[in-house]
Amino acid sequence: MPRIKAVLALAVLLTALSLAFLLPKPRYSGVGILQRLDIPAAMTGWLSRDFSGEINLMDERYRFVSGAFSREYVNRYNESLIFIVLDAGNFHNPKTCFRMSGAQVRELSGTVFVIKGRRVPARVVYTEARGRGTLIVYWMCIDGKLADWAGQKFKEFQYMLFNKKKAGLMVRMDIPVTTDTVDLSLKLAGEFLRDLSNSLDDEQLGYLFGAPLKKGSGL
Repeated sequence: MPRIKAVLALAVLLTALSLAFLLPKPRYSGVGILQRLDIPAAMTGWLSRDFSGEINLMDERYRFVSGAFSREYVNRYNESLIFIVLDAGNFHNPKTCFRMSGAQVRELSGTVFVIKGRRVPARVVYTEARGRGTLIVYWMCIDGKLADWAGQKFKEFQYMLFNKKKAGLMVRMDIPVTTDTVDLSLKLAGEFLRDLSNSLDDEQLGYLFGAPLKKGSGL
């Protein structure tokens, strides 16, 4: 009898998997998380211009994206980066997108940002197209918890299986760079995140950077 129950449970799971991954996926609909974020257009030492309108969310390539925030920030030294937040499901790896556009792509060693008591591991990718280099620094945060690619796929399956919605964000910075200025660009990213975090409340910090570490964790 236990064996029959196990076989039935496996059959149900396989059926659910088939339905989840084989049936056509509807356009992703999020929970409106970007409307809860109040990311300033200007901060001490930074000015910006909006790029969100340049992302056509009706394009079929962006079926996995429900909303997008995109701004170019420039500091007093004329150093710039583009800060992007995607409200998305079943995230696509930025490496794939850039390769499809014809850019050369190379994954670099990751980095860790410390933001208001939060330890945020970020992936780092170097891309080059038409002689211009860009450093892509990104991470994913789902329902206020940081997730790697394996964890994101597992969570995606869980939410799909039970037809639940989630607050899933990919946070990304695109920074103009050469192979000799990668370290300086990562420093610039850290400075921007520090200044940004000083402008956000705890709820918004949680959506973007996850939960703070517990006391005694060594941070």
